[in-house]
Amino acid sequence: LITEVELRKIIFEVNAQCAPGYQGVGKATKCNVHNGPYTLSGCTPAPVCVSPKDLTGYSVTETSLDRSSFKVQVACADTHTGTAKVAQCTQNLGTYSITGCSKKIECASPNFEGYTVTEQNTVAQTFDVPATCARGYEGTAVATACSKTGEKYTLSGCKYSTTTCAAPKATDGYLVTEAQLRKILFDVSVQCAPGYQGAAKVAPCTGDGKPYTLTGCSPAPVCVSPKDLTGYSVTEASLDRGSFKVEAKC
Repeated sequence: LITEVELRKIIFEVNAQCAPGYQGVGKATKCNVHNGPYTLSGCTPAPVCVSPKDLTGYSVTETSLDRSSFKVQVACADTHTGTAKVAQCTQNLGTYSITGCSKKIECASPNFEGYTVTEQNTVAQTFDVPATCARGYEGTAVATACSKTGEKYTLSGCKYSTTTCAAPKATDGYLVTEAQLRKILFDVSVQCAPGYQGAAKVAPCTGDGKPYTLTGCSPAPVCVSPKDLTGYSVTEASLDRGSFKVEAKC
């Protein structure tokens, strides 16, 4: 920092002091010849770092810029994401560096048809959107982040399921109620018919147009009443074969 009072050599008066960031005792020495330059000496760069000119995307707290006790805390601004890092300068009056933060890429929501989606984080760099196929759709749902702010992220992997089961040709021994035969939504209830015993079960088909399967019921160990009882008076106490008791008279 220079203040020139008088430049004539005979009464030379120039005041010098060290500028901010420099240390020592500033000194101005008059020239040796007419119109020659005077010289400056005594100031050297201070052992400190300098702040970067552009701090966009960062939140910075400078506690100490001295190289011997350098302490600068840095974090990503709300508009940016990443892991902020700071590196001390390597020479006096050098600029310390900050890295690690990038501007957030904000994805927009697509059409959710066929998908069940939970948008936990729609920022592309930290994208977290769990997705599954909606009821009536099949496949493996995949959500993929966008590449530019404002673009929609994409959903893929699910398709409308048309696979349909058929009723088996034989349903003897079963009472069946068919609510939905599309395999992906298969809803068929079953129970053993009168005269049959066991635990009725139904399983979906293995392919489009193939029958679903019925299992678990077998004929009970009982006798069945004759269809024509004309001319008889019948009292059926037990039709179980192990305790059969039927009384008949004309």
